[in-house]
Amino acid sequence: MRKKIAFQIIAVVAVIMVLFQIVSSIMLAQNAYDMYTKGKKELLGRDLKSVHDSLSLDFTSPLLFEYYENNLEDVKIPVDWNDEEFASVYESLENRYFEQFDAYLEESDFPDFSDAEKAAYARVRYKYISIRVDYYREYYALESCALVNISDGNFGSVVCDGTDEADDDALIKKILTAEKNANGTVNKYLNGSTDKPVFGNVSMGDDGDWFVCYYPMFGIDDCKYVLCFISDFGDFSKSLTAQILPLLLTTALLFILAVTFLIWFLYRKTVRPVTQIQSNVRKYTDDKDTDHIVQELSKVKVNNEFGVLAGDISNLALEIDRYNEENVKLTSEHQRIATELDLATKIQMDALPAVFPAFPERSDFDIYATMTPAKEVGGDFYDFFLLDDDHLALVIADVSGKGVPAALFMMMTKILIENYAKIGLSPKDVLERTNDAICRNNKEGMFVTVWFGILETSSGKITAVNAGHEYPVVRHGSGVFELIKDKHGFVIGAFENSRYCEYEISLEKGDTLFLYTDGVPEATKVGNELFGPSRMLDALNKAPDSLPQQLLDQVQTSVNEFVGDAPQFDDLTMLSIKLL
Repeated sequence: MRKKIAFQIIAVVAVIMVLFQIVSSIMLAQNAYDMYTKGKKELLGRDLKSVHDSLSLDFTSPLLFEYYENNLEDVKIPVDWNDEEFASVYESLENRYFEQFDAYLEESDFPDFSDAEKAAYARVRYKYISIRVDYYREYYALESCALVNISDGNFGSVVCDGTDEADDDALIKKILTAEKNANGTVNKYLNGSTDKPVFGNVSMGDDGDWFVCYYPMFGIDDCKYVLCFISDFGDFSKSLTAQILPLLLTTALLFILAVTFLIWFLYRKTVRPVTQIQSNVRKYTDDKDTDHIVQELSKVKVNNEFGVLAGDISNLALEIDRYNEENVKLTSEHQRIATELDLATKIQMDALPAVFPAFPERSDFDIYATMTPAKEVGGDFYDFFLLDDDHLALVIADVSGKGVPAALFMMMTKILIENYAKIGLSPKDVLERTNDAICRNNKEGMFVTVWFGILETSSGKITAVNAGHEYPVVRHGSGVFELIKDKHGFVIGAFENSRYCEYEISLEKGDTLFLYTDGVPEATKVGNELFGPSRMLDALNKAPDSLPQQLLDQVQTSVNEFVGDAPQFDDLTMLSIKLL
């Protein structure tokens, strides 16, 4: 992990820095080139103008250059002062114009010369021009310094370059021709767009690369002659390289130092902290040693997100320790509560009649009941007990709420009903006294629905009271099960001094009474659809002659098939008795 991150960081940094170095070098070289070229142009421009002004003032005129154009081979003949004829002609001319001869002749005088005088004067002046041009070529370290004809008929003809080398004249003409064909700077003179020095670069393959400067000799109108400086661009490139290379080397060295520092910085601030955090987290995963990871991560002292992360992981480890301690306590508490709930469930179930047949010695009736709580303990309950040999008390009730509070309320209600019934009170009186007793100490506002009846087994008459409970269901003889919509009183625990009304149900041999809590009709499947009273009656009437146990199993099966995988939300309690 450590090497992988380091390699990735170094690779990314190196690529970025190399690209930066390449771009910087290109920009640096371009900038240096532009600055050097600009400086070169300014310098050569001043030199070119200086040479131009000197030649224009001292030695040249348009008429003289016209003569050179037509008699160039003659005027290039070296001057020989030992030639008596040449010396005599020139001396005569000098004597004739001695007053202005030192200041040079006006152009208007040149046409009045004889042919011999023109030839002598032109040869002398050409000699002076050649000497001066050659001097400037050497002084400014140029490849060539020349006066060149750029007229249409004589383009590139060298009037004077200070040497007698034919190769130089050919090179100059070739350079100017290439410049013209490439629409170079010399065209500015040909099309009359400037009378200032102009500069150009000419690439001629095997003949080299050249830097060229021009200046018109006699203005821009009908320009025929230019002063031309030619420099070897290869020398220029070498000079530029000589200046840029140290700068590039310095930049490269600084680049290497910067990359080295950056990699060191990244390693110290990122790679090493990540490695420390990772190794300690893995060790903590194995041994869960909180003290060790907190101590080790405290050594990650970087003022960035990794330092914050190390602190957060330390706090997380401490929080996990605290959570584990709390979880152990909660688990222990949960186990204690689970044990107590199991015991409460057993106590509750033990409080309900659960041994069947309940009265094996009695052959005049059969009774069966079930209670399935929605939680560990429930609020529903049923009860039945003999008051004497001819009277059987029947109770089914539903306490508001679920769980332990409902179970405690249920136990209290069950005991009160049983105690009041066993002292010989009527069903009406039993529920009224039970209600008053509960209301006196019902600070939580709980209540219970109760159906309570006393069966006289000899006659089959049931005297019953309904305190807000579900309607009982009866089947007479060979008929079907039907709801008995009896009159309801208030639930137990709602109002003190509530009064209840008794009513009677007459059963014959073979008749069956079915009692239940709202957990049966209100059993709900996915989609919030209720089982309902109709489905309950249908389940009862599938085999109406069944004994109570089979009858309750039949209803339970129908409820289970209806709700499917939906959770049970309410206690489900049923009781049935059949006269035999």
